[in-house]
Amino acid sequence: MSATWAKGQNASLSGTRFRVTVRAAGCLDLSALLLDRSGRARFDRDFVFYNQPNGDGTALHTKADGHDALDVDLDAIPADVERLLIVASLDDEVGTFGALPPPSVHLDGADGIPVGSFVLTGLSSERAVIGLEIYRRSGQWKVRAVGQGYDGGLAELVTRHGIAVDSGPWVGSVPGPDVAPGTGLPIRFVPGRHHQPYQPPDPNGQERLYDQLWGIFEDAARSAAAFESARAFAHRRLEQELSDLVADQSTRHSPHATALRSEAQQRHDDLMARASSDHRRDSDHLQAELAELVGALPATMAPWGDLAWERWQPPPRSVAGIRIGTLHRAEYPGPTVPFILRLPLARPLWLDGSGGNLPQARALARSVLARMLAAYPTGEMTVHVIDLGGQAAAGQAIEPLLTPGNRPIAVLVDSIARLASLLAELVSRVDMVRMAARAGAIDAVAGHVDPGARLLVWHDFPFGLDERGMSSVRFLIEQGPSAGVFMLIVADAVDVRSVGNAAEPVWDASLRLAATPAECVGDPWVGLPWTYTPDLPDTSDQIDRVLTRLAAGGG
Repeated sequence: MSATWAKGQNASLSGTRFRVTVRAAGCLDLSALLLDRSGRARFDRDFVFYNQPNGDGTALHTKADGHDALDVDLDAIPADVERLLIVASLDDEVGTFGALPPPSVHLDGADGIPVGSFVLTGLSSERAVIGLEIYRRSGQWKVRAVGQGYDGGLAELVTRHGIAVDSGPWVGSVPGPDVAPGTGLPIRFVPGRHHQPYQPPDPNGQERLYDQLWGIFEDAARSAAAFESARAFAHRRLEQELSDLVADQSTRHSPHATALRSEAQQRHDDLMARASSDHRRDSDHLQAELAELVGALPATMAPWGDLAWERWQPPPRSVAGIRIGTLHRAEYPGPTVPFILRLPLARPLWLDGSGGNLPQARALARSVLARMLAAYPTGEMTVHVIDLGGQAAAGQAIEPLLTPGNRPIAVLVDSIARLASLLAELVSRVDMVRMAARAGAIDAVAGHVDPGARLLVWHDFPFGLDERGMSSVRFLIEQGPSAGVFMLIVADAVDVRSVGNAAEPVWDASLRLAATPAECVGDPWVGLPWTYTPDLPDTSDQIDRVLTRLAAGGG
């Protein structure tokens, strides 16, 4: 039986060959994007459209009725492709989706039997929309109803996913076909700032585990959005129907009007019941997926107190990410998802101690610091704990790491002079790496730059910084990650703002988290608010043991 999907709903796929079509009142173009695990196209050929109708496992053709159809063979999709986006778009002269009746996207099996469909409602000024997403999850293929539109049309959509529209000749990592002038969009592949070429999963499967956890979070977000959308629609429809019934004064109190009100209420209740049932089903499924992963999580992704910490050994290379807490939706029941921070850090992490929560922020910073060190091979990260006004309290919190050695694990920076020297050293390091990278001679800096990563754990930021120091900090935030320099800030945001706006760029550039449970995280797919609960051990002894083992080289 064919399913009718709501926005955000997902379903498992049986079979490997499918056909996708779009039904609409106007003329639409159908296209597809093959994306890797980073959500970006690998090559220009990963964009399948009218001027390039064949891609890996995909073939676009025009049916006898003049409409496009996309044939998909999942067995022919390369292993490094994680997602296939099905896109419908309008030509510039056609206008926007809001001017047309809602189109629908249909997925059929190879035998022609319908699998499911999705009506693209709620569109207005958009000229391109992602209809369906076919994606891998735990070794299986699934489909999700997306419905995400782009006002900038197809050009904006493909650019967001690693393809750039170019007015010149076709340029790319893989040669493409010639495009005659005026017949379509010349497309070229442009790597994104954080795009990384595909690499096979590491032997311990941590990249795969990270992707699975992130995928579960995405499914949970889209399921919650589907429920929110259904609930809003049910309420709007009920209000409209009741408003229409009372519009006529002569019939508003008639038995017929009373019966119609009851029917309207029943339709509302039935829709809410179905939406709640679908959301519970999705949540139960995701919770079961999480339960299967719990025992496989490495220590850095597992809760404090998990047996994985008893088995922890320094990794041979840095791991995919660290657990910094959990996320859940406070308003509705659903899965509690581990919040895994991707490594290496792409931007600073700001732990906010506002509202008298600086002690909690410092405790969370200690937890994050321990996990960060445990995520790197022995000797490949040095921590600089900056504490200019804390009477060495921050140093006492990590005392096992401060043991002198040829290459200390942690260094306490407790004076303005030491801070100035550290910033100058790191700015010089980043400059040297950048110049070597631009010259294509990155190996030449090996004997001049410490290859290990640096983590600045900054307490009471920006205390002790003058204008020059703040300029250095902003430079390190922007350019430091590419040279292995990362930043963890512990500060009261209210206090920081009270001394002026010099630190505002740092606040804006950071991933900001509360030190106590708070609704402070918005997911990147549908933008719903999630309650973040920091990951802290039951007692400080658990972190003490980890720090002691780190100081001993993991023994």
